[in-house]
Amino acid sequence: MSVASVASAASSATSTSDSSKSRQTLANNFETFLTLLTTQLKAQSPLDPMDTNQFTQELVQFSQVEQQINMNSNLESLISLISQQTSSSIVGYLGTNVTAEGATTELSDGKATWNYNSPQAADGATITIRNASGTVVYTDTADLADGAGTYTWNGRTSTGSVAADGRYTITIDARTSDKKVLDVNTSVTGTVTGIDLSGDEPVLEVGGSRIPISSVKAIASS
Repeated sequence: MSVASVASAASSATSTSDSSKSRQTLANNFETFLTLLTTQLKAQSPLDPMDTNQFTQELVQFSQVEQQINMNSNLESLISLISQQTSSSIVGYLGTNVTAEGATTELSDGKATWNYNSPQAADGATITIRNASGTVVYTDTADLADGAGTYTWNGRTSTGSVAADGRYTITIDARTSDKKVLDVNTSVTGTVTGIDLSGDEPVLEVGGSRIPISSVKAIASS
């Protein structure tokens, strides 16, 4: 085994995601490198000494590999620390009232409320409310104010019956006087009762709804 091949093996150690394993591989290769180097120095001919430039380059290569491994290890530690701090800070959402982008909210005690934001006032906007199965349970017409507003449903269906508590989704079809469709944004407000950290993005449990944390627009104490 040549000194160059040992240095090459050390470079391949950086390809593993396990930094501690890479460091151990590097240490083993470096010991072999020193053993081979010492043997070559002892056996070299005084009239034909070892190329010091090659020796220096191989030492630099080992140094660079070690720095890369240490950097990977530091990054892993930093990511782990940030993840722990993020999880700890997100726990603070529990019990708070949040407002988040979305059209689905909870009907409870005969009341469900949605926030909306319309780019301009609209007369006779069509309000459609569907249950969790997607079935239309209620339709209404309402005048929308320019800007922010709220729409509250009393839980009565179009047939006059009382809708069961649960999740309901609103659709607002608002148009200008010349029939141009308005882009009306909706949001919901509720108390955070749980947090799911199992996915790539934390998800807040608000009533029976699941809200990605990136959708949260406002937070208030309950």
